Amino acid sequence: MILLEFLGGIVIGLIFGSIFLMFLAILISWIMSEVNARILEKKRKEYNRYVERKHREFLNLKKEYLKYKNKLSKLISKTEGAENV
Repeated sequence: MILLEFLGGIVIGLIFGSIFLMFLAILISWIMSEVNARILEKKRKEYNRYVERKHREFLNLKKEYLKYKNKLSKLISKTEGAENV
């Protein structure tokens, strides 16, 4: 009888122990997914700031290019006008 109670205790312990470990694994995976989501959000914000900075640099370079292009076209038109005279 004692052996039967002992084996029953082992079986019950294994079942409830495995259930406890399963819930513990679920909890750990949920926590890790939350942590990973926060890390990804931080990386996404950092990347967006990088893209915005590069876009501003591009717009500034484009503005400078157009400014010098206009100066050059005016200079060329002046020299062509001087050659025609």
